[in-house]
Amino acid sequence: MTTEEAFKAGSGFNSVDVWGLIVGVGCVVVLMIAGWILVSTYRGWAKSNLGGDEAVHAAIKATLIVVVTFWILLS
Repeated sequence: MTTEEAFKAGSGFNSVDVWGLIVGVGCVVVLMIAGWILVSTYRGWAKSNLGGDEAVHAAIKATLIVVVTFWILLS
């Protein structure tokens, strides 16, 4: 019995399906965190508690987090 067959027999799922679930949940979590960062940045900028340069840097960092995480998860 191969490891693939043993995994399917023990869990009832294909390992590719489980991997897809993990990647999907990971992508959703990263998008939610990036959205939270962007909304918080906008609120700070709208109330003049955050400068324009700082807001741009926060948006760039959030975008980079999404791109790098998607690259790691989806490759």
